[in-house]
Order: sequence, then C-alpha cells, then structure tokens
Amino acid sequence: MADAPPIEFELLATVETPIRSVRAGEVIFTEGDPAQELYVIQSGQVEIRKGGRLLDTLTEKTIFG
Repeated sequence: MADAPPIEFELLATVETPIRSVRAGEVIFTEGDPAQELYVIQSGQVEIRKGGRLLDTLTEKTIFG
C-alpha cells in the first residue's frame, strides 16, 4: 500500500480560525469536557495524560480534540 499524501493543515486555518497559545504544563481540556473544538498543533507538542499517566505525546501538525 502506497503512503498517503501529506495533509495540508493550512486548509483548516482561515482568517476566522482562532489561534490559541498555551504555556508548558497548561491543561487544554480534561476527560469529560464537552467536545466543542478541534485543535491542530502548529508548534511544540501536547501530552495526553490520564490519571497522571502519560498515554501519548502529540507533535506538530497533529489534530486532536
């Protein structure tokens, strides 16, 4: 199976798309929060944790929410 072409995340960013900056260690949302937003990591990384345990580390151009 051939590799899929890269996704052009710039298509998700328009003039109306808000940009949110977060500081290291800041919680973006917690389990059980209503799903209202979709995030694309432009730079840096995001850790996914449950009960203090690291489940995954997401990197640039990853979608989560």
